[in-house]
Amino acid sequence: MLKSLLIASTLLGSLAASANTVEVAIDLYSKRGEDTQNAKKAADIYTALAADAADTVKKAELLVSKSEALYYFGVRQKSDSAKLKVFNEGLEAGLEASKMLKGDESNKSLRARALYFYGSNIGKWGLAKGGTEPLKLFKSVLKPKMGELISLDESVEEYGVYRILGLAYVKVPGLLGGDKKKGLEMIRRGFENTVVETDDFTVSSNSTTTQYMLFALMKNKEKSEFCSLADEFYAFAESEREVQDEINPKLIPETQAEIEAFLEPKEDTNQEEIVKYYDKKC
Repeated sequence: MLKSLLIASTLLGSLAASANTVEVAIDLYSKRGEDTQNAKKAADIYTALAADAADTVKKAELLVSKSEALYYFGVRQKSDSAKLKVFNEGLEAGLEASKMLKGDESNKSLRARALYFYGSNIGKWGLAKGGTEPLKLFKSVLKPKMGELISLDESVEEYGVYRILGLAYVKVPGLLGGDKKKGLEMIRRGFENTVVETDDFTVSSNSTTTQYMLFALMKNKEKSEFCSLADEFYAFAESEREVQDEINPKLIPETQAEIEAFLEPKEDTNQEEIVKYYDKKC
């Protein structure tokens, strides 16, 4: 009996170990749109693999993937307390990876990705925390870390650093370091480097970049350009699903979420403000 239990335990352990592979984690994360929990399961696998990784670069890669998966999972949590917990774990993974790669000239882009997901998670952490926390983080953490990212490789995650910094500059009050015009310039840089033109629409390959561009144009009262871009995004949002998926095959769940938020905006969101401005001005 004892021997049978030991054998069963060994087999279960082997099965668990075989399930913790990068390939399984990648597959789970690719199915995050089907079930948000798949992103969390992928993050858990990356956590286990990173703990056992002896190679520094491999460990950093796993931590970056963990940070990415947790960001996706965190955004979709309902309560602020749940968001804080997930984003905190995500930002710690990104920060740890960036520290491990400091000074590694051959892995600048990987370190830039680590800083990107660190910035993404800490930005959302600040919003969930509320109060003056986002303002403090903007000056003391976000600006210097994102500046470091730009010096490494500004192109990672589709020039995502300009989404992070640009939106922050637009939202933070001027007296505390914000600058709506500068924010628009940054987001525009990200937009222009990822623009996709078809016969029916012209948008960024990253729908979040397009949304942020609309928000920044609205806040800068650039009505003509705002209305033009909004019409382009409406055309994209109303195009065939196959066409939408082809614009950015890596971010299909994120693209669909942005389209849904634009067509059916929830109360007290950037999208609701954008749609109301469009209905009034365009």
